[in-house]
Amino acid sequence: MKEYRIVFVLGYDRSGTTLEGKLLNNYKHVLYVGEIDRGLLHYNKIKSGICGCGSPIKECSLWSKVFIEGFITSPDNSKTVYDEIVKIQGCQFLIDSSKMIGHVKSIQEDSQNYKIIHLVRNPKGVIYSRLKSRKHRLRKKNHPSPIFASMTTLMVIYDALEWSFRNLQIEKMKKKNQENFLNIYYESLNYDFEHKIIPFLKIDFSKEVEGAKSNHIIYGNRN
Repeated sequence: MKEYRIVFVLGYDRSGTTLEGKLLNNYKHVLYVGEIDRGLLHYNKIKSGICGCGSPIKECSLWSKVFIEGFITSPDNSKTVYDEIVKIQGCQFLIDSSKMIGHVKSIQEDSQNYKIIHLVRNPKGVIYSRLKSRKHRLRKKNHPSPIFASMTTLMVIYDALEWSFRNLQIEKMKKKNQENFLNIYYESLNYDFEHKIIPFLKIDFSKEVEGAKSNHIIYGNRN
């Protein structure tokens, strides 16, 4: 199997990590798979759902071939899942927007061939977006914690504290290898994508795929 690079797009929920992953997915030899950590953790619940490519997960051209069942309860085998994905797809860059810091740290310890992009969004925008999402799910009656989600003031405080904690955790990861780390702000993503992210990853900017290219998100925001 040829060498490949894992690219983690890290940030608090609703910070634009899915948007960035989908933008990168438009290039040849790049594959965006959403949040691998939560995808593996919740696979038994979501395996009857739909992949980002539009096919049922069990019939997907990627996931139907990845022997994923054996890795669900063993986070230490995440690297093996990456290897299987790359073996099937033949990509050079595997984009993962996982949110669990422990998952990313385990890959840091297991491989030096990785890059981390820390995407930071203004906390006011994050909190507003999460409030809208909760209200929508409450109306649909599919929120897993409706009692807490309805306590607007409490959830605003929670999101503010969690935003600070999560971003501080990611900043601490810089000490591991600063050369593999890039900070980007959501508000300047349009400019920074071409002028910072592409050069940082050393992706051939001329190899953008015409038209929409399928991703294989099994967990994460697909909008």
